[in-house]
Amino acid sequence: MQNNFSYAQIRKGDPIAQMSSAQNRSNLQQISGQFLGYRLNTRIRALRTSKGWSQTELGQKLAEIMGSDRKIPTSTIASWEHKDSAIAKIPAPDKVNALSKLFGVTIDYLKGFSDDPKKSAVEYISTQADIQNIEILPQELAQHMGEPVWISCEQYDGWMLLTDMYELVDTNGEKHSVPDIRRLNAIFSVFPPCHVYFRQVYNRYVIPENQIRNYRERMWVCINSPDKQLQNYNGWYERTADGMGVKGKTILSYDSYFDFWIAYTTPLSD
Repeated sequence: MQNNFSYAQIRKGDPIAQMSSAQNRSNLQQISGQFLGYRLNTRIRALRTSKGWSQTELGQKLAEIMGSDRKIPTSTIASWEHKDSAIAKIPAPDKVNALSKLFGVTIDYLKGFSDDPKKSAVEYISTQADIQNIEILPQELAQHMGEPVWISCEQYDGWMLLTDMYELVDTNGEKHSVPDIRRLNAIFSVFPPCHVYFRQVYNRYVIPENQIRNYRERMWVCINSPDKQLQNYNGWYERTADGMGVKGKTILSYDSYFDFWIAYTTPLSD
């Protein structure tokens, strides 16, 4: 995820990110055995065998859908399907995208972040009453550079931005190395531990991206940035010709929605 607001991608304004550290630690203690885990290796193997394809055939079909003249080697497919997820190789993002198209499933299902083949992680989790956590494996972490990652450990619970330099920036703007955070026995995940509060926020309060341009009521806007000055822009906004603003003047463009700001139907304090 690349844009001019790298620090702004930390979901500082998100209500989920404001859950207390004590609550998060309590949640983590409750979710033992209830993880949505990274299962790309087993999902590829299961989907391939359900089609009746050999690893060689999958390599050929994957090359075709990617428009390549060279088939993916059988040894490569085998390395993706290794029975131990900690050892299995992680396909490049373009290959993961091609695999999801080939099998007709979402990328999140393919990775194990959703247990519904047709739903993304957010869509799937929002239907679950049980607490869930979507953990990122060490070898998959590099694919999240430039994105916010939720860190859960005794010393820190919250979003950190994984920069393109493979550093973690917390919501105070302080930098940490990935090895240093790992030594805290931290859990790296796509989302914070989720429960019914997640459903409440995302199904009831957040205005979906496909509705934001046509939403005619006032919106409560939260800036997704640890920058205190930018957070001064949190508040009520009205729709303008090309974004959100006050008295017809555009302050926030639609193009930066979700990456830089999120609109809610109600203030977070309500």
